[in-house]
Amino acid sequence: MSGEEQSYVQSRVEEFEKDLDELVSALKIKPKVEPIIEEALNLSYEQLKNIHYEECEILSYKLTQYSIYLQSVQNRYTNIKKWAENSINIVCAKEHNNYGDKYTKYEEKKNLIINYNLYAKALYNVFMIYSSKEQELYSISQKVQSLSQSLHNIGISKKI
Repeated sequence: MSGEEQSYVQSRVEEFEKDLDELVSALKIKPKVEPIIEEALNLSYEQLKNIHYEECEILSYKLTQYSIYLQSVQNRYTNIKKWAENSINIVCAKEHNNYGDKYTKYEEKKNLIINYNLYAKALYNVFMIYSSKEQELYSISQKVQSLSQSLHNIGISKKI
């Protein structure tokens, strides 16, 4: 793959991310990861047994914030992945007549285009990287939110 295509695709990804950053900034979402998050995620049985209800509520709130942060990261990866996929589809729509014949299946043509078109190959690499990142984060924010709810429930039970 030529460095020119890779560089062009990378600049397009950065431009797209800049647009997403502007949107997030306009929404006034400024998540940050605090050290207390790691503590809340790794509470032992003894710590949970002895924790004060107010501390449970604070940690629950912090975990909810962290869950929002994780979801925003996953959303970013999903958006970049979709952008790359749509860009590949545009390239394929333009190039599909140049590969195979009228009996060649679309998926086969698409794979040929990705294999021989340097721009499509660079887009495919972006797609694969961000698909992997998205998959790694899949459902983690919901799990953190579940922990937050558990801490909230523990706090309520301790208060009673």
